[in-house]
Amino acid sequence: MASRPKTTPGSPARGRGRGSGVVALFSATLFLSAGLTFLIQPMFAKFVLPLFGSTPAVWNTSMLFFQTTLLAGYLYAHESTRRLGVRRQAALHLGVVLVPLLVLPVGVPGGWILPAESNPVPWLLGLLAVAVGLPFFVVSTTAPLLQRWLATTDHPAAGDPYFLYRASNLGSVLGLLGYPLVVEPSMRLAQQGRLWSAGYGLLVVLVLACAAVVWRSPRGSEVAGAPEAAPAAASDAGPAASEGSAARPTLSRRLRWVGLAFVPSSLMLGVTVAITTDIAPIPLLWALPLSLYLISFILVFAPGSRADGLHRAMVFALPGAVLLISMVLLLDVSGPLWILGPVHLAGFFVVAVVCHGELARDRPPARRLTEFYLLISLGGALGGVFNAIVAPALFDSLAEYPIVLVLAALCLPKRTPRIPPGPYARWLDLALPLAIGTVVALMVFLIGLAEADAQRYGKMFAFGMAAGVAVNFIRRPLRFGLSVGAIVLAVALASAPDEQELHRERSFFGVYRVTAAEGGDLHRLMHGNTTHGSQDLSSGNERTPASYYHPGSPIGQVLSAMPSSVTARAAIIGLGTGSIACYS
Repeated sequence: MASRPKTTPGSPARGRGRGSGVVALFSATLFLSAGLTFLIQPMFAKFVLPLFGSTPAVWNTSMLFFQTTLLAGYLYAHESTRRLGVRRQAALHLGVVLVPLLVLPVGVPGGWILPAESNPVPWLLGLLAVAVGLPFFVVSTTAPLLQRWLATTDHPAAGDPYFLYRASNLGSVLGLLGYPLVVEPSMRLAQQGRLWSAGYGLLVVLVLACAAVVWRSPRGSEVAGAPEAAPAAASDAGPAASEGSAARPTLSRRLRWVGLAFVPSSLMLGVTVAITTDIAPIPLLWALPLSLYLISFILVFAPGSRADGLHRAMVFALPGAVLLISMVLLLDVSGPLWILGPVHLAGFFVVAVVCHGELARDRPPARRLTEFYLLISLGGALGGVFNAIVAPALFDSLAEYPIVLVLAALCLPKRTPRIPPGPYARWLDLALPLAIGTVVALMVFLIGLAEADAQRYGKMFAFGMAAGVAVNFIRRPLRFGLSVGAIVLAVALASAPDEQELHRERSFFGVYRVTAAEGGDLHRLMHGNTTHGSQDLSSGNERTPASYYHPGSPIGQVLSAMPSSVTARAAIIGLGTGSIACYS
């Protein structure tokens, strides 16, 4: 009878078993923390949505808060590990994770009343800070900290802990989609808050176990040569990660990380507004762009050649996606959501994979992991600030969407040109886009003199011709991006509106327009493609209710049947443009 080999404490068999257990523990902790991070976002937005009467701006403002708090969490992770070292930082963090237990369960505090006149953005940000700021801050620190902790252990994967990023993003997607599909339909808001609080309690236990692994690891496990001992990371990440990757990142490289994170973040919010303006801002539709955003991270940070192959395919598709969505926006293409919605989402996904793929290919070694995540978080937070605060203050339209599409075109990775560049290449990078924009503007202006039915087809022809020229510049991202920007600007400025626009205003609740049609006799109040009211100014019809309050409507029949003694002193509450007041 053969005897079984003994397993000594330092034997490879024991090391393999312990190694798999460590990976399972860290992966489970990251999975749970990411799930909690992205479960609370749609959940608390749902908490406050009834206070605002439903608007996509609630989600965008909430995303601004969560992205900014995430940045603060990553800053804490970076600075605390840099100043204290991992072992002492782990001890500090155990105290930090206990503090949010004092403010749970999650819910809207009593006494918070929405201001009637002032801008609701500061009020909403304050409510988010008081209600979920502390728990979200602590949970958001888990991803960079645990990967940094693992890098200090004697685990075989310590040199490249980025593989844990997949577990984190998988938990994020499941938490995000699990809310509208499972949690919201089956639980009341108070129950949802208690469920999240129970999950946080479990997270505290898992973080304690991860800290114990760090403390039990031999001192000095975090060797300086660990990053260089991870060839898999270099090969998966691409040339940029293997050429002096252990050196301190340059300023231009850091700014590139911030820019590559900014574009998908801002574009995600722009797509969210685009697909929810004309329908109810339900959490599922909010969650779709953010889910694609997270899935792109999962795919590009996966090891092996599949991630590189997907990235190359999306790089090939990006020029067409950017030009297609730009055309849809500029020509005001209308259609059912099930057609236009996937177009916007697919285009956004292509851009997200390209930008996040470039980040994955340029990721630094493990010892600079927290700085890398901090700068990615900074780019994401800047995207939220741009869409939620800067753009509404600067633009009276949703101009941020096409602007960021142009920036996405500039994010194309450089490729070797088929023809070697000549001495005037830099000059042509500016001159050719300017020439394209000038020609397109002239064509669109002349097309505007034609019949109304011919104008749309003429604009499509001008846009298509210019796009065909611009595609030839994709091997020079600066020239291609500036060409797309010139086309977008030329079409936007040279196009004549289909209807006379009397007034345009952008508020927290969206972009509102008052238009005049039928020779100026019919005024409409528009929000997106939705008509919220109209008035016929032709002689004798000024006080006749129109749109969905017309005399033949149910409310019109009810009020018309009432005696004037009742309707003369009626109080009217609700939506509309005052049409019901015409019955009094």
